Amino acid sequence: MPSLLVSPFAVLVALLTVVAISEWTARWRIFRKVGSAIIALLLGALLANLDIIPTPGNDTPIYDAVFAYILPGAIFLALLQASLRALRNAGGAMVLAFLLGAVGVAIGAFVAAYLVPIAIPDSSLAALAGMFTATYIGGSANFNAVALAYGMESQGSLYVVAILVDNVMTVLWLMLLLAFPGVMRRTRLYADQRPGAEPPTSNAHQDQTLHRPTVFQLIAPLAMAAIAVLLSDGLASFFGEIGFPVPSIIIVTTIALLVAQIPGVDRLALAPSLGMAGLLLFLVVIGASADVAALIEARSLGLAMAGFIATILFFHSIVLVGFGVLLRIEPEVIAVASVANIGGSAVAPAIAEGVGRPNLALPGVLVGLLGTALGTYAGFSVAHLLQ
Repeated sequence: MPSLLVSPFAVLVALLTVVAISEWTARWRIFRKVGSAIIALLLGALLANLDIIPTPGNDTPIYDAVFAYILPGAIFLALLQASLRALRNAGGAMVLAFLLGAVGVAIGAFVAAYLVPIAIPDSSLAALAGMFTATYIGGSANFNAVALAYGMESQGSLYVVAILVDNVMTVLWLMLLLAFPGVMRRTRLYADQRPGAEPPTSNAHQDQTLHRPTVFQLIAPLAMAAIAVLLSDGLASFFGEIGFPVPSIIIVTTIALLVAQIPGVDRLALAPSLGMAGLLLFLVVIGASADVAALIEARSLGLAMAGFIATILFFHSIVLVGFGVLLRIEPEVIAVASVANIGGSAVAPAIAEGVGRPNLALPGVLVGLLGTALGTYAGFSVAHLLQ
């Protein structure tokens, strides 16, 4: 069934409206602890499942623009406040948490392959375990690399259902991660540990500036983000042509890190807000990918796939949270590390902002990129051992 809103402009209006509503309702006392990120995810899923906006993959140019331009631009803006000190303070714990989460993913894939009944050949089951290991340590590129190597793309329904259920489960997982730090801070486990450094509070002059922004204060960070995205895409194409493919997100992250160290850049007071707006727009699109109706149509295969992924996520959380608590890793670090595993580096800044720790955005992106480098190897290893 086609969605109510079809034209790119109508879809854009809906996305912007959801972002505005998410930020507005997050100020209410009843929704303050929920946060705008969760609200954006939920509203995106609700509108898509009510067929008001299309789901990603239905030839929607606005969604393509969000992934290709708005998301990397938002990451650039979010990282403009990143300091090397923040990376040094959070980096070691973040890398450790990420590696713990990766180990949990691999263990979960093995257990799921043996315990979750899916009526497919053993070779396909091993490939499936490898695909989910690859994507939950790296990302979609790693998922497809393993799938192509084992010819899984030719198994139409299995391949499509795997992607569909992965989208739905990932959205649910992101919602849990946004609530995780607040829940953990209320337990005895972190009763004697104070939260890490928050972003610096703005002074009276900054508050005054934020209430009366000039055209330059608004346009300058947007222009910088646009230039960074354009430059990163151009460099990615150039490196690919000479035989050294480099993902554009690595380049845009590097550019942001370099620019952030320039004196005076931290005075671009609107950059974090503009970056968060772009990240919320991305989260609405992610929420729209949770196509519950299509999942229900898959029936038994969809349920079995959901059980397969849930098993992986269960062991991922057991290893990550268990050792994370034992090693006194902050719950916010655990949440961002987990999303770097499950959602990938692109989602890390949104979750860092959502849990109130934007200083974790850069470490989250960097460990997510580490996962992209390791994910395919881990996926092939798991698939090989299960055959």
